[in-house]
Amino acid sequence: PWGRVSRWVFIGAGAAIAISFVCILSVRGYRSWRVEKELRAAQVYRQQQDYKDALLSLKRAVALRPDNLEARRALASLLEETASSEALAHRRKLMDLEPQLLEPKLAYVRTALKLGQVQQAAKTLKSIQGSHRETPEFMELQAELQLKRGRSDGALEIYRELMDLRPGDERTRVKLAALELRSQTTTGMTTIS
Repeated sequence: PWGRVSRWVFIGAGAAIAISFVCILSVRGYRSWRVEKELRAAQVYRQQQDYKDALLSLKRAVALRPDNLEARRALASLLEETASSEALAHRRKLMDLEPQLLEPKLAYVRTALKLGQVQQAAKTLKSIQGSHRETPEFMELQAELQLKRGRSDGALEIYRELMDLRPGDERTRVKLAALELRSQTTTGMTTIS
């Protein structure tokens, strides 16, 4: 009699484990499906310039899967476009989710500069180490930080270095020319007075 009972107990336990496993997979599958649905809806809303509903869809997607990089990036970008300081929190979370990558740090710095958070931008730029500091993207953000701090000479020097690294880059050339013109104008004004 105990053999039959123990066999039924093992069968019941196995069935319960299998059902639990299926339920867990179903919940994960449902969440993934909902996140994809919310991302598609947000994309449609953005195309229609309905930023309020796009924002709500992206927030739902992030609430469902806080570790979903695509949803969090889209949310941070939309918040940045609307000049919301909440964008920095999402950029910070992206840095935490991908600590080994440079791009989330640079995106955080770009957002911080755009929102006038110069201290946060400087702190994050300072935390970037090694060969990442020699990339054109890093150097350009460093120059932008110099400009935000009112140090156009420092920015001018960095843009000159950038021109050496990227001689064919039109955007860098235009920024350098504008800075040089501004520098000459300022110098000329000082000489006149």
